[in-house]
Amino acid sequence: MRIIGRRGKSYNNSCVKNIFSYSSRSYSKEVSRSALRQGIDGPGSIGLGEARKLFSLLHVTKLGHFDNTGDIPQFAVPQIAFFGRTNAGKSTLISTLLANSLPKRQREGSKTPGSTRDIAFYSAGGSRASKFVLTDIPGYGYGSTPDQREMIVQFLSKSLNVLMAYILIDARVGLKSVDMQVAKLLDSNAIRWRLVGTKADRLKEVDRSTVLHELMNFSVTSHPHLQEQEVFLTSIKITKTKKVSGLDELEWSILRSCGISANEALRNPEFKRAKI
Repeated sequence: MRIIGRRGKSYNNSCVKNIFSYSSRSYSKEVSRSALRQGIDGPGSIGLGEARKLFSLLHVTKLGHFDNTGDIPQFAVPQIAFFGRTNAGKSTLISTLLANSLPKRQREGSKTPGSTRDIAFYSAGGSRASKFVLTDIPGYGYGSTPDQREMIVQFLSKSLNVLMAYILIDARVGLKSVDMQVAKLLDSNAIRWRLVGTKADRLKEVDRSTVLHELMNFSVTSHPHLQEQEVFLTSIKITKTKKVSGLDELEWSILRSCGISANEALRNPEFKRAKI
């Protein structure tokens, strides 16, 4: 896969609008414990299972960290970006999404706010070609630096193929004004976004529903003209056997945003279990 840089420099690598919540107006919605949708036909259990299986078969390569925004590469495949306040769980979520395909030494995640200092890119696809790129953006808010905040602005202005951004919200804390500012920043750069509540395992069931509806309310209020709305609630509980929930819904959304049909991709011989 060839990656074209902003200044025309090429890099060779061998493998290389807005949605959520609930409002008082009536609409057809699909509600589960981990997702709320408006104007979108849900995937159903079969669709979720196919998305989960495809993610488990992805061939993934970490393209490295980039701290110089002038060197941020451009990709010919769809790019998905993850934003959020420091310690919202971005790196942990990405590592869990790619856990079956990414070597353990390349997985990230930390309990220290602001531990992600640079932008990290992960190329994912079949055995012969990349299909999309997941991007881990440094956190904003507590523990972040002015340079990191400037990096976010520069990334948005220089990245041309970001098809979807997921803004991660610590479900225990809820939406903050800085999250709303980031949503507006994405809007100003014509980038669609979704809200993802994280750490839901630390909430009571009734509080999880409240968080889902809070996120949906903000989404609908921000873009009342959009027909499609969608919000997620995830949890990743680290025990002897890692327990996760909501990730299959998110995986389906990522594939949908990239125009990838899991059902069709699974028939492609490229998608055989990655050997890592």
